[in-house]
Amino acid sequence: MSIQFSVSPFGRLVFYKVNGVPTPAEARAFLNEVLSHRNFRRGFAFLGESTSSDIPHAAFTTTLAREVLAQANRLAPCRWAVLVPSQTGQELVRRRAAQTEGSGVEVAPFLTMEDATNWLGSINEYPAERNYLEDREDAPSSLTPMGTP
Repeated sequence: MSIQFSVSPFGRLVFYKVNGVPTPAEARAFLNEVLSHRNFRRGFAFLGESTSSDIPHAAFTTTLAREVLAQANRLAPCRWAVLVPSQTGQELVRRRAAQTEGSGVEVAPFLTMEDATNWLGSINEYPAERNYLEDREDAPSSLTPMGTP
């Protein structure tokens, strides 16, 4: 299993793809890697998709929701869009999103990339740090940021 991600500081967006069936440990590692990425800032939006299933894995989504709630002070306020091409998968994401209510992290499932990006298009409503060029050391990564071999 791998989770590939990229952080776009000027787009204020984290885009990620989940390949295979991730474990709860990989869910935690993914979020920790994003939070320690030198270009990530509080308030960035997330856009995720799975390349291998129409229904997100329950253990992965449960753990990720718990981690998002635990790390909300480092994430929020933000929006998190999940591309899910099935009604069953959308319902699962909605149930997990309910676990993060009140945290400042809005999570919603979408059938299409267009719908997801339209919803994320209003991320400018959220104040985020603007010092994108701050120099920070990256933690060693076991995950694969997009665009790397």
